[in-house]
Amino acid sequence: MPPKGGWAPRPAQIEAVTASTDLVTLGIGGNSVGFVDVVTRCIEQGIASLGTGSPCTTHYTRGSGARPLDGRIAALEADLATTLKNIRTRAPHAKVAVVGYPAVVADRTGCSFGSWRRLGTVTRGDMPFLDDLERRVNTVLRTQAQRAGAAYVDTYTSSTGHGVCAAPDQRWMYGIKDDLTGPGTQSDTPSALCRSIPAPGEACTFLHPNLRGTTHQADLVTRTLTALGATRR
Repeated sequence: MPPKGGWAPRPAQIEAVTASTDLVTLGIGGNSVGFVDVVTRCIEQGIASLGTGSPCTTHYTRGSGARPLDGRIAALEADLATTLKNIRTRAPHAKVAVVGYPAVVADRTGCSFGSWRRLGTVTRGDMPFLDDLERRVNTVLRTQAQRAGAAYVDTYTSSTGHGVCAAPDQRWMYGIKDDLTGPGTQSDTPSALCRSIPAPGEACTFLHPNLRGTTHQADLVTRTLTALGATRR
């Protein structure tokens, strides 16, 4: 999670793309549609409903959250199209790969309520909605990549069954708070929300790929770039 006040400004990465650039990988979408905000609301509404029903689904499909979410999806489509066009303009000969998102809750039956190593207090009834939202984002990424002549790296299909609801030895995804699977410790200042979660001693991982998941993604990206003609350096 971002620190209080947000991350410090950094130069736009597009500035690093020049006429001599030969390979570009692009990962985008989750922040654009506010996936963290959506999950946070699902956590809060799950607490309010005592783990019953699908209150978050109702809010984002038939309630006041539906139109803003649709607007963010539409904005992602437009922004991604513009970004890919800018990449092509700056680096007309570069091979471009758009990286999709891996499965978070691909098992439609969901997982246990109240486990912060999984989805915390998101209700089981709301888990299919989160999966639908992720697949909706991936569809945008795939479609815009194809329109721009870029490759799309599908990390979802092969990670199905390894999402946050999988058994510990099969999980490629961290939960809301979790033990880190790789070397190192969490250095970012935890957010207020993170500190409020009753899971002491664990890092705020908030549904990011773990070591197994990131290795899987790296392998797929490498395979795609190799197919585009890239060579190992």
